[in-house]
Amino acid sequence: MICLIPCAAFSEELWSVSAKKIEIDSRDKIIGFRIRLKSASIDSLTKIPISWSICVSNFLNEEPEWNTSLDASVGVGAAYIEPKYFNNFIRIEKYAGRGSTEMPLDVELKITVTTDFEATRDIVIPMSGLKILQVVNTTKKTRK
Repeated sequence: MICLIPCAAFSEELWSVSAKKIEIDSRDKIIGFRIRLKSASIDSLTKIPISWSICVSNFLNEEPEWNTSLDASVGVGAAYIEPKYFNNFIRIEKYAGRGSTEMPLDVELKITVTTDFEATRDIVIPMSGLKILQVVNTTKKTRK
């Protein structure tokens, strides 16, 4: 039996995402993050930190197919990352819609920090706190 599931149409336009500014205390360590995309998919993650777990969720039952999330968490406390990690850290592809259906893009980044590896706090960075720039793509991707 063959099951065909329709997929969203994407624009093949790639965009690089960076955090404009991450305000954390000098004692804070970044031990996790979640990026949530509406009307976009993940093209690539620039670098996966050593000892980190990454989980990408596309088209789960509670989400439409044009929404994507990526959850990342540290496996060992010593492998925490610095705020500079979030400079051009992910490339996304916008959803093009079907026909005249244009879906507005929204991106949210949630960063989890700790000072003692027991208590954590989340810093939510909305799309206005992110820099999203179009990537000049010299090689055109071919979807099959």
